[in-house]
Amino acid sequence: MNHLKLMIVEDDPNWLKLLTQMLNEEPDFLVAGAADHYEEAIRIYDELKPDVVLVDVILGKDLHGGIKTAAELGTRTAPPDIIMLTSLTEAQVVTQSFAAGAVQYVAKKNYKELPGAIRSLSRDFSPLSLLLDDYRRLRVEEQLKGLTPSERHIFELIEQGMTMSQIEQQLFKSHSTVKNQMNKILKKLGVASRKEAVAKIKRKGVYKV
Repeated sequence: MNHLKLMIVEDDPNWLKLLTQMLNEEPDFLVAGAADHYEEAIRIYDELKPDVVLVDVILGKDLHGGIKTAAELGTRTAPPDIIMLTSLTEAQVVTQSFAAGAVQYVAKKNYKELPGAIRSLSRDFSPLSLLLDDYRRLRVEEQLKGLTPSERHIFELIEQGMTMSQIEQQLFKSHSTVKNQMNKILKKLGVASRKEAVAKIKRKGVYKV
C-alpha cells in the first residue's frame, strides 16, 4: 500500500508523541518526519518532501512560528497540503493561517478529527478551497496595488525567472530604465532584492522571513 507521507511541526514532545502514534496507526498514513522549530521544519521538509504537513501555530517562544513555517513552505514549487493544528482559535490567527497557505485548521481539542481532515484533502475542490484561492489572490493583489502597470509587468517577468538583461530585450527598454523601475518596485514592496520581492509576494504578505 502506498502511504500518505506526513510531517509534524510541533514543539511539545507529548503532543508530538500522541499525534505520531495516532496517525501511524492509520493504515494509509506514515509520519516520516518531525520538527519543533521553523528552521528545522524547512530543512526536514526539503529533505523528505512529505505530502501533508501538520503545523502548530506557536513554536516555542515564537508566537507566529507556525504561520511563518506555512508561509515559507507555500513558496515551494510544489507546496504540500498544510493543516494548522493549535489551541488558538482567534479569528485573526485562523485568517493568517489560511492566508499563509493552510488548507485546513484543526483545534487540538479536536485532534481525533485529523485522520478525516487529512483524507479530505485528496477530494475534489470544495467551495471552501475555491474561497481560499480567491482570498489568497486578493492578498497578492493587495500587495501589488501600489505598482504602476509598467512596474507590474516587470514584476511578472521577474516572477517568471527572467534576468534584467532578458527583461530589457523583452520590453525593448534600456538598462537604466529597467533598473530605475526595478528600484521603484523594491522600494514599494519594502524589500532589498528581486528574490526577496518574489518571496514576499509568494508568502502573500503574511510573514516576512
